[in-house]
Amino acid sequence: MKSIDINNFKNIDTLTQKEVLAVEKEGEIIGYFYPVSNEAKVKQAKQDLDEVMEKVLQETGLTEEEFIEMFMGTKDFQCA
Repeated sequence: MKSIDINNFKNIDTLTQKEVLAVEKEGEIIGYFYPVSNEAKVKQAKQDLDEVMEKVLQETGLTEEEFIEMFMGTKDFQCA
């Protein structure tokens, strides 16, 4: 997998690549770019992820922001 700095991410050559890219900022990976190969599958996967996230938020009582902070390790959470 190739890595690319966020400042170079807007380059059209980058966005037309067929492989997954690790997107970095100041040497730290901040996300991944997955090229769309089948738009219908991508839309279905997004819908499935949204449904799972809604269930997780309902069951945990967390807000989306709290979940992101917990997932990214920017805030300490304790389970009851």
